[in-house]
Amino acid sequence: MLTPVDYSHLLGTLRGISDRALSAHLALYRRAVERLAAIDAAYPMVEWRAADAPSTDATATALLKAVVGSLDLQPIGPLAESLQVVTQDMMARGITFQPAWYLGSSDDDFWTADRGVAINIPWCFANASLWRLANRADRTAYTPDEMTRTLRHEAGHAVCYAFEVWRDVEWRAIFGDSRAPYSDDFTPVEGSKDFVEYLVGVKAHYAQKHPDEDFAETWACWLDPASNWREQYAEWPGALRKLEYVDALARAGRFAGPAPNTYLGQREPYQMDNRTVAEALGLGTAKPPMVSPTGWSEHAELLRAEPEAYNAVVLHEIHFGALGRFAGLAPDSQPPPVLVAEETERNWGSWESYLLDLRLCCAASDHGWALTVWDDRRGRMRNAMVQGNGAVPAGCKVLLAIDTHEHAYVLDYGVGKHLGMAAQFENVDWTVVGQRLLAAMPVPPTLLITTPSQEPSTTSP
Repeated sequence: MLTPVDYSHLLGTLRGISDRALSAHLALYRRAVERLAAIDAAYPMVEWRAADAPSTDATATALLKAVVGSLDLQPIGPLAESLQVVTQDMMARGITFQPAWYLGSSDDDFWTADRGVAINIPWCFANASLWRLANRADRTAYTPDEMTRTLRHEAGHAVCYAFEVWRDVEWRAIFGDSRAPYSDDFTPVEGSKDFVEYLVGVKAHYAQKHPDEDFAETWACWLDPASNWREQYAEWPGALRKLEYVDALARAGRFAGPAPNTYLGQREPYQMDNRTVAEALGLGTAKPPMVSPTGWSEHAELLRAEPEAYNAVVLHEIHFGALGRFAGLAPDSQPPPVLVAEETERNWGSWESYLLDLRLCCAASDHGWALTVWDDRRGRMRNAMVQGNGAVPAGCKVLLAIDTHEHAYVLDYGVGKHLGMAAQFENVDWTVVGQRLLAAMPVPPTLLITTPSQEPSTTSP
């Protein structure tokens, strides 16, 4: 069983990083360990089948013949998890209101109608078996992450209508008239910096479609705890103004308490659908169901989720493992270990230039991780930027990981990211970095251990 490393010894020992902020950061790390452990535990349970091999899944075969409206559907699996994530996101913001989610008769579209608070979720996403069939029919390209993003967007519509913020004078000045005609045909302005771009793929410019969509996209981005919207849209003044407006509304309690509007609006529950699943999804029953090679499956989702979860765990351990008591060696006042000094001078010209590159070019610009790595291919140290918990440069050994996510500094310094980054650097124990560098580099000939019957090697291995 994967267990988190205990870093409680760091509490009360760091300068510029409060115990409150450190505890929250350690809790996030432990959640990452739990997520990776769950993936590890589920992985051996997944039965892999070739994409062109007939399925023996009797449940899927029966589903194709079943009448949609006769199914007893409840959100389970990926959909239930996405709904839970959005609910928790809202509660974390102090918003107790929840939209009236329901499984509707639509095959592939989400919608909130008539300025009501009821949100249609396509019935074919109710469980993993139906989701797999929908992917086989090419009715959706949704991954669980895209599903969660879409549900955040729809929650934005419901909140807008429930609390009737679309009536506010300032709302209309920022987003436009909610009563403007709604049309599916619109021509987005490429490169516009006045709109948030939260939904992915073909809906990347969805905020430009209508003022209501503009608000829903802005809300979804603001609600997402991983969006780092202040940094992401720092150079987009129009979009940032909208995000700050939504943030101000929430802080003022505009979305708190009972909603004045509880009207559900138009609803089309799936029980009204008299088609079979095969008819609704456009799938014949002549051939047994097959696993889609490009669609959603439990196995594919585990493969997709594992790298991010793995990096979140390992990079945090590298990060916490190099923090020392009141800074082992303050980088601006004391010399680094000899080996680190030699390598930084060889690759950057000086220790100061290395720090400038890492602190100002990587840590200040990134929202993920600023890394110093040993690059085996190039045979040298270098700095790297990683977005989120994304891909670490292949084949490189991480020597130092500076966490540049918002969670690493906002509790202590708010939007003062540079202060949070400075505090991290002040607490780096550079002797640990030196030890990692020594372990990562090829063994110098003079350090090879020999026996009396062996002659020392004169070349590196």
